[in-house]
Amino acid sequence: MRFILAAILLVAQLPAQAPADAKPYIGNWNAMWEGKPFMQLAIRNTNPLTGHIKTGDISVNGAGQLISVQEGENDEYDLFDVKISNGNLSFRTRGEDGELALYEMKLTPNGKATLTIILEGVAIQPLVLARPRA
Repeated sequence: MRFILAAILLVAQLPAQAPADAKPYIGNWNAMWEGKPFMQLAIRNTNPLTGHIKTGDISVNGAGQLISVQEGENDEYDLFDVKISNGNLSFRTRGEDGELALYEMKLTPNGKATLTIILEGVAIQPLVLARPRA
């Protein structure tokens, strides 16, 4: 009887796993610049979905194309408001200055994904994400 009760309590304490439509997004993703990862995104298998994104400072030109990545300390942000809608994943982050950023991630047929970053007043073309090589 004690064993059954302990097993029930253990199962009740396990975090719920992500919904089935989120499974393709679960795990680690990188965006590359000049052959090196400059952005790492981790989506955890939880319900609700959680994760974090780690990135350096990026610069874009007037067309929103990435033109440089500043080396040095990376900033890491927790993801919140993580959702799957119409097969795409979206989430938000909040910077130390309180600035909100919205991200939209779409899977591509080649096993990669695109990540669009939406900041107020800044248009950034989608970045290509891939899973890191083992």
